[in-house]
Amino acid sequence: MYLKSADKSTARPLPPAKFLPYAPIGSGFQDKDIGTAKPAGGSVSNGKEWTVTGSGTEIWTHGADSFHFTYKQVTGDCTLITRVESVGNSHPNAKAGIMIRSDLNDTPASKLWIALRPFQPAPNDKQSTVEAYMHGWTNVYGGSNWERQAYGVPMLPYWLKIERVGPTIAAYASRDGTSWATIVYGEYQKMPATAYLGLAVCGFKNGTLNTSTFSHVCITGGTGGTVVVPEPPESLLASPGDRE
Repeated sequence: MYLKSADKSTARPLPPAKFLPYAPIGSGFQDKDIGTAKPAGGSVSNGKEWTVTGSGTEIWTHGADSFHFTYKQVTGDCTLITRVESVGNSHPNAKAGIMIRSDLNDTPASKLWIALRPFQPAPNDKQSTVEAYMHGWTNVYGGSNWERQAYGVPMLPYWLKIERVGPTIAAYASRDGTSWATIVYGEYQKMPATAYLGLAVCGFKNGTLNTSTFSHVCITGGTGGTVVVPEPPESLLASPGDRE
């Protein structure tokens, strides 16, 4: 990206950015209702999007989880990235997002998730909420109060990412898939080398299925590199200065 303002010199544009090839996952996931989630949930993919249904009561707890998990086992460093296209409105606290966890028990030894809630009326506009939660961590950067976070975000779709590098696991959110904000970030010394990584849907109202959709679902090695071709940024701002 370049800017030519008052000078009359010749300016050449930078070469176009090159993005790594990626292969969205359209198969290979397994499904499991964790805890007391009823009725049974499930998932289906058309090759571009995943539609996941799930019931359950909560995942924001140190106690028993209750939700639907569409997952695969991963070993070592890894990254899961997706764009949440929609979140079913079975309850204002329903959630659709991504999770890494040590096991498939309803009270896992370790877990980290980041998810979105459905739209709710706000004073001036509608908004969703991105939430993240960590359990079983050894150290949380910023202190224990940062193990759980929630922020209002613009309307969907919205990008989410979980990245594991060594003992460190972080969750990110992005409006455009280009500029990422770190939501939670911590160290997990007790997370096993082989963990469970995937899509999580919690209806927050047992007995009622929540249907949510995800696109650009990719799992890669956990180096933090670009794994999808992002959309252009929504806006760019520039201001004049007295330095080159």
